[in-house]
Amino acid sequence: MTEQCPLCGKEKTDGQDYCVTSGCGWHFRNDASLNLIPTPEHSYVQSEEKWEENKKEMQKEQEPPKSEPEFFKGRDEKVDDDSFVQSESQWEKERKEMEAESESTVSGYNAQIVDVNESQGILVLPGGKEISVKDNPITVGRNDVSEHVEFKIGEDPRKVSSQQFTIWRENGQYFIEDRKTSVQTKQSTNGTKVNGENISGELKKELHDSDKIEFACISGCVATFQVK
Repeated sequence: MTEQCPLCGKEKTDGQDYCVTSGCGWHFRNDASLNLIPTPEHSYVQSEEKWEENKKEMQKEQEPPKSEPEFFKGRDEKVDDDSFVQSESQWEKERKEMEAESESTVSGYNAQIVDVNESQGILVLPGGKEISVKDNPITVGRNDVSEHVEFKIGEDPRKVSSQQFTIWRENGQYFIEDRKTSVQTKQSTNGTKVNGENISGELKKELHDSDKIEFACISGCVATFQVK
């Protein structure tokens, strides 16, 4: 009787120890250890396990990494064009704020300079009358103090010259002079003193706050210079 392959049913070819059917390869030697006939049940279980294993591997490949270094986070995020526009807008806002602050500083500095240049010099005459001292030179004399000299002191007001001295502001400073000037025709007759010092015939003398100016050597006829 011709021997048949227990797997595929193909008859054994003489002289061959193995089944020549493609994909079979059954060994015809009478040794059960060389052949393991898979049962349908065994094949199914093995196939299911393999499928489950493949499934788990596929899921594992599809899962993202459990942890990602902070450096790489967001590297693939799409950059919104508006973010660039917003950033540029913010930069423009900060630039304008800086310019405004700079202008404010310059304005404050200029204001300080203006305050110095526009400080007001006041000559307080005997009797309380005030004369504002400005850039244009002016003369002060008899008409400004005559009533005080005559009625308060009892002196002859003619001792005071009609143009006793010249006073003015120059580059934020104040000066007095008792001699011929652009507005005074000649030096006073009886002289002018500043803080007890006779300045008649001398070059201009700078005035400071609270300086005392004496008319015609009359001790009671003294004006006070103030800077406000």
